[in-house]
Amino acid sequence: MAAAGARFAAARDLLAEGDPAAAASAGYHLCMSSLRAGELASGVACVEESIAGFRAGGALDDLAAALATAGRAYDVLAEPDRAFAAYEEALALARRVGSADLEAKGLNNLAALHSGLGEVERALALYEEALAIFRRSGNRLWEVRVLHNLGTNYLMLGDLHRARLLLEEALAGRIETGNRDGEAITRNVLGRVIQLAGDRATALLRQREALAIWLQEGSVPGQVRALLAIARTERESGDAAAALSTLAEVERVLDPAEHPREATLLRAERGQARLATGDLPGALADLAAAVERRAAERDPWGEAEALAALAAALRRDGRLAEAEKRLAASVERIEAARLRVPGSELRATFLGRWREVYEEWIDVLMALHAGDPAAGFDRRAFAVAERARARSLAALLAEAEAPLEEAVDPELRERRLALRRRVAAKAERLAGLVDGGDEAAMADAERELYETVAALEILDAEVRGMEPRLAELEAPPTADAADLAGRLAADELLV
Repeated sequence: MAAAGARFAAARDLLAEGDPAAAASAGYHLCMSSLRAGELASGVACVEESIAGFRAGGALDDLAAALATAGRAYDVLAEPDRAFAAYEEALALARRVGSADLEAKGLNNLAALHSGLGEVERALALYEEALAIFRRSGNRLWEVRVLHNLGTNYLMLGDLHRARLLLEEALAGRIETGNRDGEAITRNVLGRVIQLAGDRATALLRQREALAIWLQEGSVPGQVRALLAIARTERESGDAAAALSTLAEVERVLDPAEHPREATLLRAERGQARLATGDLPGALADLAAAVERRAAERDPWGEAEALAALAAALRRDGRLAEAEKRLAASVERIEAARLRVPGSELRATFLGRWREVYEEWIDVLMALHAGDPAAGFDRRAFAVAERARARSLAALLAEAEAPLEEAVDPELRERRLALRRRVAAKAERLAGLVDGGDEAAMADAERELYETVAALEILDAEVRGMEPRLAELEAPPTADAADLAGRLAADELLV
């Protein structure tokens, strides 16, 4: 690779004076060699040099591709602002030159970045837009890539059924197109879905299949992702010792400077495994570092999870007041993310995924109350319970009282009505196939139904943003113990 790099560098220097775009193209090969070798920091610096050359030479197609490459590198390096800037310029250029393929790739890249920042509503809309373009153009390779990304988003939301449908369709497409790296990626994530559904053996099988592919391909980042997934499955299945052994293998191959996000995942996962094995000092150190890194990476869901895990370690250490503060911060991140989830059904599913954090917060408050009954911790616990209930129930009731059909934009009303009709038609078709025994037709019908429901949920989120009365749904009012007690008669008791 060193000899090839020297040749590319020489070609770039020879061309630099007369043709900046050609020089940039020659240098770009050198950049890609560095990136493929995992040298992200030096690789993206090299790409920036090529971007300057493409810009000077007016090579817009090449410029758009190089900006997309830079965006991906900045994303992996946990620099979201620079990633956004690169991706947005790449998308604008793709539209300017009229390249539907580059436009759809740009939409997919931006969606992935929004998803990583917890902005699910925007991510889903961008993914659906990209998917439609790839299907129209017949780009099967990228179509299945977007299907995988959609499945991953529904996994994050806690909708395991929809996630599994999309990921299994993506896996079939990865195998069909011979995309071995993509196949491993989808097998790995599918393992997580299966683990959450309660089938540990099959989950580990899928994740080890992914690891085997990445070992064969020599992909160190892939090996790290698979080993981290395997360790999590082992820990959540009650085998924390096995998880720590797997994580030791991750430490052996991982370069934290080149892959900071994976390094954060390692700290978070190792902290929870250490907690499970009784290594409290090690757990506290790892989990505190993970919280700090998640915040720096602007990953609200990861930060919420790390905060809850740190709270569990602090509680084990007898530091209840500190644990309570971490749980309050975790719920704050969860509720901020909830506001970006489209559709009442998905919001309810999302909150269900995080219910244990609310329950742990209530438990810690009641433990604090036991130590200091006069401090009002029991009332705070009641308020937390009411808050969790109100976030789902009150939102649904309020939405029923302020129908989305009354949105001010007639065009949106018509689009929503058409989508609701399509949902009804797709559901009727699926129901008609149930007794026929044609599993392939049923799978297609179920996929079409869920795609249409997803489009409706995204549109509903857009309508809610335009309807002022629905803004109250973002933070429905809750009642505290004092408020409810004031409504009781003298001989009534609040329990």
